[in-house]
Amino acid sequence: MKNLTAFFVAVLLGVGALAQQPKPDISKRAAPANSMQISQYMREAGLTYLEVLDKAFDQASQDYWAYRKAEREGSDSLLDMPKGSYITDNFYGKELTRMEDHMEINVKSETDKKFLKFLEYTKYLAKFPYFELSRQREPAYKDLPPTPNLVKLYIACDAVAYVIAKSGVFNDRTCAYRDIYAAYLLDDPKVAADMEKSFARYHPEMLKDAKQKQ
Repeated sequence: MKNLTAFFVAVLLGVGALAQQPKPDISKRAAPANSMQISQYMREAGLTYLEVLDKAFDQASQDYWAYRKAEREGSDSLLDMPKGSYITDNFYGKELTRMEDHMEINVKSETDKKFLKFLEYTKYLAKFPYFELSRQREPAYKDLPPTPNLVKLYIACDAVAYVIAKSGVFNDRTCAYRDIYAAYLLDDPKVAADMEKSFARYHPEMLKDAKQKQ
């Protein structure tokens, strides 16, 4: 998954192939203003969650390409093979859901709850590099709209989530509803309009926050 992330960084930024980058060094990083501390439990759970998310992405990719290969070759085992269409469909994706259930029971502070929501948003965004890879490699998906800003947002959220878990310091500067909404405005305005209608009805405070950040 990290190699795929590096690939998308290269594509989106218009640079050459990138080597796998080391995790950011946070040992001497000062806590930003208005930051909050997450619990030791959420730090450990967050790191495990991100590891499982990587595995879910990798498994979905492997399942998908194996399915496509069997489909092209007319394999008799085609019906028994997983399509891997969503990262939540495989074993690791289901494990993420179980982890979320456990974390919801165990988290006590508002900061821990916010970090859990951050992780869930990161999981939601992970589907976009997966779909983008499919769009680039498979002729059948060429008509799908590109989502470069949502891919970039996923890359940012994944990196920030790791830093939060390692440092224990939470600061909600990215990977919130407002950021997803802003990325959709650039990549798919129709979806952004649908989001706006839904949140105007059910979560007007979140929509107001999203618009203030534009």
